[in-house]
Amino acid sequence: MGSRMETPKLPDLHHANLQEVIVGPRREVTLKVQRLVWENGSGRYAPAVAVRFGGIYNFDEVKAFFAAPHYRRSELDGISYDTRRHSKPEHLYLELTYERVAAQIIIECDNISVTQPEWPVA
Repeated sequence: MGSRMETPKLPDLHHANLQEVIVGPRREVTLKVQRLVWENGSGRYAPAVAVRFGGIYNFDEVKAFFAAPHYRRSELDGISYDTRRHSKPEHLYLELTYERVAAQIIIECDNISVTQPEWPVA
């Protein structure tokens, strides 16, 4: 029997500040983000990490979404698996949402990766 593959755990991007969007090469988008961390009642942004979406099927839609200025006005609300579609290993449906603005997108992709330092998973 082969080992059962599972969908990856997603990073906790709640209240993360999206600093930069890098499109490409090929069908990928990388988000440079800083997560808001609370310590002793005050918040600070953690060091930035890169969240990379690889093998994006709806690449033109995702590229157009991040070309719009909405991401500069609000923090991320988070990232989760889309509840309307079934994700499986190497074919993910990820919903990225923002706080305070009505902006969200489903990213259909092969994989997601996060650089160090690792954040708590949702």
